[in-house]
Amino acid sequence: MEVKFFVRDLSEIAQRITEMGGRLVHSRMYEVNLRYEKGDRELYKRMEVLRLRKDFASRLTFKGPYQEDPSVSRRVEIEFEVSNFDNAKKFLEALGYHLDVMYEKNRTTYAIRNVLVVLDEMPYGSFLEIEGPDAESIQQVARDLNLKWEARCTESYIMLFDRLVAKKGLTAKHLSFEEFEGLSFVAEDFDLEFAD
Repeated sequence: MEVKFFVRDLSEIAQRITEMGGRLVHSRMYEVNLRYEKGDRELYKRMEVLRLRKDFASRLTFKGPYQEDPSVSRRVEIEFEVSNFDNAKKFLEALGYHLDVMYEKNRTTYAIRNVLVVLDEMPYGSFLEIEGPDAESIQQVARDLNLKWEARCTESYIMLFDRLVAKKGLTAKHLSFEEFEGLSFVAEDFDLEFAD
């Protein structure tokens, strides 16, 4: 289970996490994500995800459709490490999947009690994601970090990307730092509000 928050200042939040006794799990790291599809975005239409990610390791992930829960994003997730990122791409293509969208980020990961808090520097802005075993734990950490719970987002980064492209008439094919260089956005552009 997880929620996202669009924020103005990740460094201030990192300081709050440290003051709360949060433990650094992974320092700031570049991450590339490849979302694969069949046909005309068949997986996306079913609210499913097939993703190949590379950061300190390479992992293949399947996410099932969202389950009913208005407070957090709740879905089945199956993830495992693959030994070779390039071979995993070839494997997916051999099964008939094609690359739909690439997105990248810089991510810093902390642990607070039984919850992970990740600070994501996305090409379109700064987000904080809280992942935990239940909605109550996630909400408590959000409260402890002085985040506005009503500003939470349960949508994926790609859903936000698609909304932004449509709303702003962008021609970006991928959510990359290169394609978004020099652009900046406010919360209203995503139909969100800042949580900090």
